[in-house]
Amino acid sequence: MIRTVAGSCPNCGPDFERRPVARGRDYEYRTTARQEFEFVACVTCGTLVLDPRPADEEIAGLYPPHYEPYLFSNLPRLVRLGRDRIQIRKVRAIARWLPSKATVVDVGCGAGALLRLLKDYGPADARLVGWDFPGPHLEHLTEQGFEVLAAPITSASEPPEADAFVLNQVIEHFAEPDQLLDVLHRALRPGGVIFIETPESAGLDAHWFRAGHWGGYHFPRHLVLFDKHNL
Repeated sequence: MIRTVAGSCPNCGPDFERRPVARGRDYEYRTTARQEFEFVACVTCGTLVLDPRPADEEIAGLYPPHYEPYLFSNLPRLVRLGRDRIQIRKVRAIARWLPSKATVVDVGCGAGALLRLLKDYGPADARLVGWDFPGPHLEHLTEQGFEVLAAPITSASEPPEADAFVLNQVIEHFAEPDQLLDVLHRALRPGGVIFIETPESAGLDAHWFRAGHWGGYHFPRHLVLFDKHNL
């Protein structure tokens, strides 16, 4: 069992009115054995909140060395090619917004799959920086010549000034995403952009598997989930 604390709606605060939505456990990595967690919906704005959620000091233990985003390069070749094809579309969308010699920070970069695609398919003059919690998954990035900020993604860590911050399936891992965005906004250069991709809580797949087996729940690593309106 891990220690938990009360969840909070990032739009409406800790005293939000709750409606139960789904229950489940860590089906993927079993980091919390059979401990169950619950997503509730904020009645006012519809944001889904893991309540209670893992306490801050428990978070690091939820991401074992075999966590899949650390191992995308080990996927079977056809699976990796298919995944890269989708990710390259994101890279090209990002590239359209970048000035020359842009600094791009991939927040929650994992083992750097998106950074490598930005290097191969993005602007040749871009400065690419990966920012993630310290761990062995970052070692190869340093060896490959990427700049790495190995530090907690909090207000205590000052990111470099950037023309773009990329949160690729990341914002949902933060209990207080508004505070994260404040940190990034302060480091954003004039005219800069923040790219966010996150699971769509009103999507068709979420509807089909709403009761507990939707992949977007990712128990207990995803702490808040949005639709287009409440995001």
